[in-house]
Amino acid sequence: MNNELLLEIIKIAMNTEKSETITVPASPYIIGKNYHVRTVTMAIAGKLKAVYPQELVFENANWVADSGRFNEYLKDTKNVKENEPFKNDVIIGRGAIVDCTEISEVFSGVK
Repeated sequence: MNNELLLEIIKIAMNTEKSETITVPASPYIIGKNYHVRTVTMAIAGKLKAVYPQELVFENANWVADSGRFNEYLKDTKNVKENEPFKNDVIIGRGAIVDCTEISEVFSGVK
């Protein structure tokens, strides 16, 4: 969904005139950056591909089953203890996210 369409939907939902200006909060997520995302059920690491109002889409993503010492993993993701790559893109519901942090690279092997 493009930003203009999103603004129009917000205007209609808020019952405002087209001449009024509505500011949509900027997202803290940056497309193309690598993130480690902890959700309510698991952790995912991947490269952010797209941001939607309710979802984030990651490519080259991995299920991080065991990061080992978290601070060591964040310094160098090769320190991961157990890692399984996804075959396809991963879509994460934003409501399931506990926390998210940028990482320098995504470890892509099976470990």
